[in-house]
Amino acid sequence: MSKGMKQKVGLILTFMHHPDVLILDEPTSGLDPLMQDKFVQLIKSEKAKGHTVLMSSHIFQEIENTCDRVAIIKQGKIISQLDLSEINSGKTREYTVEFDQPYTSKPKTYKIKTINEEKTTVTFTVPRTYVGSFLKAIEKYKPVSFEENKFDLEKYFLHFYKEEESKKGKRHE
Repeated sequence: MSKGMKQKVGLILTFMHHPDVLILDEPTSGLDPLMQDKFVQLIKSEKAKGHTVLMSSHIFQEIENTCDRVAIIKQGKIISQLDLSEINSGKTREYTVEFDQPYTSKPKTYKIKTINEEKTTVTFTVPRTYVGSFLKAIEKYKPVSFEENKFDLEKYFLHFYKEEESKKGKRHE
């Protein structure tokens, strides 16, 4: 049997007795895209029935599509936890805006996350309810480009590992 066929058989055996709690490690490894999609639908169905699913995966899109909460584990310890429903509910938005002149405003209803030295490229965190007033406020600084930054679980995950790599690099200098 192929790896994908063995994986399908394993998943069938796992789900066929309708367990209340499922613990899955890299469950879609070896599955073709069609079967991966069916797996996502199956997980959503099990969750709707009130079953608990604990899943380990390096396929970030799969995690975002199936999980409510995410824990990032490093060296055997949970180093971060996220509630994906909060992120996906869109309570805040993040925008990167490039201006043709320096941005000097001190915002009250939104936050500046990053700003370059020339103060012409700024990343803002904006509560969803203030997007309209935010757009009006930045208008006078003549935006040249405007981009919404969607949450990316993979970048979030890699942040924790790149941080360690940069610390290792500094120790060797």
